[in-house]
Amino acid sequence: MSEAYSERRLAAVLAADVAGYTRLMSADEDRTIKDWWAARKEVIDPSISRHGGRIVKHTGDGFLTEFPTASDAVRCACDMQTQMNARNVGKPADIRFDFRMGINLGEIVVDEEDIYGDGVNIAARLESLAGAGGICVSSTIYEQVKNKLDLGFQDMGTKKVKNIATPLRHYFIEVENQSVESTESFLRRLSEWIKLPVNLIIVACLLLLTFVLFSDFGSSPAETSSREKAALAIVPFKLIGETTQGSAFSVGLMENLKTSLLSTSNFIVIRNDLKIENSVTQKNKVNYVFEGSIQQVEDRVRILVQLVDSETEFHLWGGRYDRKLTDVLNTQDEVTNKIVAAVSQQIIELEDLRNSSDKGLMGEARDIVYLGISRIGRIARQAVLMPQKLLEWLAESPDTPTSSMKVTNSNQISAMIK
Repeated sequence: MSEAYSERRLAAVLAADVAGYTRLMSADEDRTIKDWWAARKEVIDPSISRHGGRIVKHTGDGFLTEFPTASDAVRCACDMQTQMNARNVGKPADIRFDFRMGINLGEIVVDEEDIYGDGVNIAARLESLAGAGGICVSSTIYEQVKNKLDLGFQDMGTKKVKNIATPLRHYFIEVENQSVESTESFLRRLSEWIKLPVNLIIVACLLLLTFVLFSDFGSSPAETSSREKAALAIVPFKLIGETTQGSAFSVGLMENLKTSLLSTSNFIVIRNDLKIENSVTQKNKVNYVFEGSIQQVEDRVRILVQLVDSETEFHLWGGRYDRKLTDVLNTQDEVTNKIVAAVSQQIIELEDLRNSSDKGLMGEARDIVYLGISRIGRIARQAVLMPQKLLEWLAESPDTPTSSMKVTNSNQISAMIK
């Protein structure tokens, strides 16, 4: 590198590569190359140009870009990932074309052909920490944009990475609709896995054990899936850091969500402001529970929501939405639309699978799997209660040497078991 043609400057560096590129090429080389060139032409190059960046170079499965400001780099990354997520909608997980992106702000050395220095090296290491469809940024980027861009950041702490002396503090940017395996894709992979003879035997043994321990033969898989519509109970959101503005926003958002969910024809919604665990769910009238919390700090609000299976208490889906309260009504409407769409899609997919009309071997196997899964939650709860019940029985039996024992708390139980 000639000294006459090099300079040093501060820049925001974005490094990106295709997640699982080797696997994609091995599975279908022609399709992967076609997807790569389409992404470059329709997403990458236009977005970088639009946000004032410069493509330094393309690698075999990625690219290196510099921007004059941290905000430009982050906006561009979010723009590209949002477009890529839209292009991936409906695609099976094994052929999705996702990018991992890392962004750092630091001093770089620039010549006619390339850029160098720790500023570039750190961006490359951050890229390796990002998941498929994700964006990972350094603390220098975070400090520059945290109060300028309306984005959610997840603090991932510090991590020691290769060839960087100081552990990196890094943050994930919460890109909505980030690459997540769909229920359909998961079931397809599960079906392929179960086809293997050894795995089929393992699954069969586990399910048999489940039925033997906690059988409930009063209901069959056919009866379980006979419901025409699922029932969803809405639990009032918890308000963290109560303020007058936050309380008003919370009440308004809850009313929006209830009204929007009630208007759907795909499932029954129960508006329940009481403790549902002691009423509706015990009568098996509710299939899913929708709950969440709202936290406000100054002009920022964080909304956490989750969909829970009422019987097993498994968390089926969760979402996090960070917003600035510059326009309360628009924020309520925008968040409501996103949440209702996501919850509705999750319930529809789950109910479609549970109520599948496939009565062949795979259909019956799927029914058994769902019934077995529903038992797992019961097993976990019963396992917690089992030591207590056993000790109570021993204490009450006049023929045992432990009849005088009085178990008063969980610490005594743990000590006795040990």
